[in-house]
Amino acid sequence: MINERNVDVYFAAPFFCEAERDFNLKLISVLENAGISVFYPPRDGMVAKSELMATPDWEEISNKTWECDTTAIINSKVLLAVTDGRSIDEGVCVEIGFAAAHCVPILAYSSDDRTQFPWGHNPMLVRPISEFISSPSNMISKIHNMLDAAK
Repeated sequence: MINERNVDVYFAAPFFCEAERDFNLKLISVLENAGISVFYPPRDGMVAKSELMATPDWEEISNKTWECDTTAIINSKVLLAVTDGRSIDEGVCVEIGFAAAHCVPILAYSSDDRTQFPWGHNPMLVRPISEFISSPSNMISKIHNMLDAAK
């Protein structure tokens, strides 16, 4: 488990099916192979399913997850949000809003061109995003630039 403090990138993405998890791990591997530290909530944060088995107190699990993940967002230098799909995952929406409220720069990765509206995604989500990217090499370049700017 990576410490949620002083990480380069907080990786905000849906992770509820095998395809999403595989896609996320491929992008995370690209980032980490480029020397970029990554906080990925299902790997580095509270793992709700295993915690749920040990502690059936959903309120406690929810509070711990919120604390862990929001601390990681605040202490990251960049939030990378996977915005694939017709509608952006609601957890990713919360993470984008939280990062924006704490002045954490946000980069969006989208490998598909579906959007919620004919003109694009919801403006309340698009506005705080610095840029949308769609290739791993461009992702590395942009994140390195953002990390350099944060120094």
